[in-house]
Amino acid sequence: MQEYRRVMVKRYGFAQIPADSDTEALEEVKSMSHSDFDWGDVDTDDAEVIDVLDEHGNSIQS
Repeated sequence: MQEYRRVMVKRYGFAQIPADSDTEALEEVKSMSHSDFDWGDVDTDDAEVIDVLDEHGNSIQS
C-alpha cells in the first residue's frame, strides 16, 4: 500500500497597517482576512513532515 506524507511549509504574509503602536497593529491583524495580505513565497527550507497518511488521508499510527 502506498504511504503519503503530510508536509507543513511556512508562508509569510505582509500588510501595511495604520497604527500608533505595535499592540494596535497586532489587534488589527486579528480582524484581517487572507486576501488583505501580500503573500511571499513558500519557505521550503523549513518544510517539515508532520504525519504519515494512507491513500485515504487517514493518519497511520506507528
